[in-house]
Amino acid sequence: MFFLVPNSLMNKNYYLIGSVLGLLTAFVILIIARGSDGVTLISWSQNYNGFIPSLVGVMTALGFGYFFDRKSVPPVFINQAFLIPLFILICASIMGGLTNYYMNGYPNFFFDYFTRPIWVMGLFGFPATIVVGMAWKFINTQLAK
Repeated sequence: MFFLVPNSLMNKNYYLIGSVLGLLTAFVILIIARGSDGVTLISWSQNYNGFIPSLVGVMTALGFGYFFDRKSVPPVFINQAFLIPLFILICASIMGGLTNYYMNGYPNFFFDYFTRPIWVMGLFGFPATIVVGMAWKFINTQLAK
């Protein structure tokens, strides 16, 4: 798949493409861990209660990926492989969790509608962020040679 994307496009959209790969990896991990129930968690059934918060999280991740591609971030290994991908994951998780809480939560159920989704995003997203961040950095350094 990577050999089909031109090198100039990968350098220009480094974090955006990395965010897409991270989201796909987290989705695959969710499906492997939860099976078909994983799709039900983010489906549009029940008045879009799981779909809209997931969509907000995805759009936040892609928005921050696009934002960091347009900013002059030093191309240091720690930035590209760890710090910025983790920042994107945390911001997207918080935005999705807040959306979930405001759509579905009640004042006394903050843990159920905000904290638990953030914990699950960290559980599935953190390993995906580390693996994809390091792999994406490695792929880009190999293609730049």
